[in-house]
Amino acid sequence: WKNILKFQIINQNGKIILENENFMIADVTQLFWCLLYASFWNNNSFGIKQELLDYLRTILKIHNEDLSITVEQKNISFILQSMNIWSEIEHKVDEKLFVDIGLKNKIAIEIDGDTHYLFDEITFQKSENYNGQTLFKQKLLTKMGWNVIRISSHQWENLKSDNEKKIFLQKILPKQVF
Repeated sequence: WKNILKFQIINQNGKIILENENFMIADVTQLFWCLLYASFWNNNSFGIKQELLDYLRTILKIHNEDLSITVEQKNISFILQSMNIWSEIEHKVDEKLFVDIGLKNKIAIEIDGDTHYLFDEITFQKSENYNGQTLFKQKLLTKMGWNVIRISSHQWENLKSDNEKKIFLQKILPKQVF
């Protein structure tokens, strides 16, 4: 039950606007993404405060829900460097948003592990359809002018040699990267 939180959000007037003693980490994650989206909407017409987003991000980090650097991120970045392509793992797009790997010219590589897909609770199988959080991030990055390249972690794992990986990246990356 370590994933259940007592949680309270108070507005600038001291009024409690959200209180619940049974928040799951997944609830906080969804709240974070909804507020993040709202903060980008119409020049933050909702008045979402950066402090609130930072607070939610801190909660997620404490509970190990932050974006951790994966083996795939390290490996793809290494291959890109061997191809003389600049890359940055966990590239900061702005104060609120990161991409798995950032390249020049607003090109992002997002690596999709199992948590990026819908899960069929009947068959206990991963669907081929992206979940809402993944679709939301894609839409947000696109709206901000980013070209998002998606790589399935399973697809990457099936590439055995560094040469196969280089050929794969050459095929999927836009020409302006080279």
